[in-house]
Amino acid sequence: MQVRQIGGLMADVQVRPTHANSGRLRVLIALELGGNLGHLARCLPLARKLREQGHTVLFAVPDSRTAGQMLVQHGIAFVESPRITVAQRTARPPVNYADMLLREGYRDTVALQGAVQSWLNLFRLFQPDRIIADHAPTALLAARIAQLPAAALGSGFEIPPQSTPLPSMRPWDDVPTAQLAEADDGLLRTINTVLKVRRQPLMQSVAELFGSVRRILATFPELDHYGQRPGEHYAGVFYEPKAGEGASTVAWPEGQGARVLVYMRPEMRGFAPLLKALKASNHRVIFVAPGTHPSHVARFSAPHLHFSHQAVAFASLLPEADLAIGYGSIGFTTQTLRAGLPQLILPAFVEQQLCATRIMDMGAGLSLKAPWDEAGCRKAMEMILSDPAFDKAADAFSETYRNYGAGAEMERIVALIHSAKPYMTPEALASVNSHR
Repeated sequence: MQVRQIGGLMADVQVRPTHANSGRLRVLIALELGGNLGHLARCLPLARKLREQGHTVLFAVPDSRTAGQMLVQHGIAFVESPRITVAQRTARPPVNYADMLLREGYRDTVALQGAVQSWLNLFRLFQPDRIIADHAPTALLAARIAQLPAAALGSGFEIPPQSTPLPSMRPWDDVPTAQLAEADDGLLRTINTVLKVRRQPLMQSVAELFGSVRRILATFPELDHYGQRPGEHYAGVFYEPKAGEGASTVAWPEGQGARVLVYMRPEMRGFAPLLKALKASNHRVIFVAPGTHPSHVARFSAPHLHFSHQAVAFASLLPEADLAIGYGSIGFTTQTLRAGLPQLILPAFVEQQLCATRIMDMGAGLSLKAPWDEAGCRKAMEMILSDPAFDKAADAFSETYRNYGAGAEMERIVALIHSAKPYMTPEALASVNSHR
């Protein structure tokens, strides 16, 4: 057995050169922040493609219950991912990605050190050849220390632009550059403290966390939360769920009203007023609300309103739909917009508001700001349904990506993962670039 030094700690790691020689890899898909369901739905098709090609796949997930529902049926192994559990949120919203991580516990050096070590321990046990980090910045930091090839997969929000300081995630507010720099500096101090303890090269900027790994943006340029970025790999939506893959098939209710497809969560403040507005309308509605207790379905349903607490396969519904309503999740928004559906978005968090901003910039929908009420929901719905300009803008987006193929994009993503290289210091990167 060969011994490799990981982050200043001696750990037994058996080197498997036959992985690279045979083309078969051990791939760890790391999930850390954000809702579990959407990230699993995004990564599951990729995991299945990798496994079809003979690779070994292991998920690290923050919520084993949801993973049990989605992964066990496919025979995909998973463990619980290391997480920082000392979040320090305040009333003031975060101003950029660095500020968000500080509120997720990165301000606590000891907690970050422990989470990094936990990821390194997982690497030692599974011995991955590649790391795919889906909104998992601590896994990326650990991959840097372990010198493991890694790829960052996520929406525009989850992979911030390569700028210093990291840009504001609140463009509607006048956030001073000094405030953005202060957040970057605070995060950089914490990360570099961890790196220094492990005798690792220090980072020069927070952007460096994503700067020397493969970046795969699971969105289209027009829907990038931070705006379009030249030179990035936009993968679109390659993970649309199909019937039989954790999603059920339903049919539109009978009637004469507009067909409205809704994806909301019961804990969201706009849930109740929107549901009341839809029940009072004559629209034919399919309302998908994951997490709702099954006993509530009968109370919410109506002859013109099909209510589901489970995932639904949207593909067969989209050709006849007239309007999509959601909270700004990038998956649902992109899938329905690609079908030419105008959007009504009720965003609760900054990530969702950024998505809504992109939709409004296109002219393809409206964002309804809190506080929400039944009358406001009804008025916004009728405004979109009665104005053909919203349809026209949504159709234009749909036409732009008419020939987009999720299967071909999946092949490109797998190729990018194969070609991923270990983290390199800025000096090493400069040396490589100078010899090209």
